[in-house]
Amino acid sequence: MNNNIETFKLQHVALEFKVNEVKQTVTAIEKFIVPKFKLRFTTVGVSKLNIEKGDTFDVETGKKLARAKAEKEAFSRFKAELKKFLKWNMALDDKLNATIEKMNNYIDHQKEYIKTF
Repeated sequence: MNNNIETFKLQHVALEFKVNEVKQTVTAIEKFIVPKFKLRFTTVGVSKLNIEKGDTFDVETGKKLARAKAEKEAFSRFKAELKKFLKWNMALDDKLNATIEKMNNYIDHQKEYIKTF
């Protein structure tokens, strides 16, 4: 990847955590925007205690993990939107090229027609 090329920005807008001490879970609810596309979405990441691994419930670690999961989901969703846009753009590119070719034909026709006068 060329690091000199400017990329579209996925911007964090808001983050809220919900801690459930009883269920020993932490949920991150994160909002994002992509200003260039006027795209807005919310993702959710959940951190659950894994007793089988010997984990102990730690709210701060749970928040970090839940947020990382929410952000991973945001990156995935943004990538999917970009792929849709790319597909649409490729179809538009084909249509633009076909229209330009048609205009070239019309111009050539008009040039020949003008010569008849």
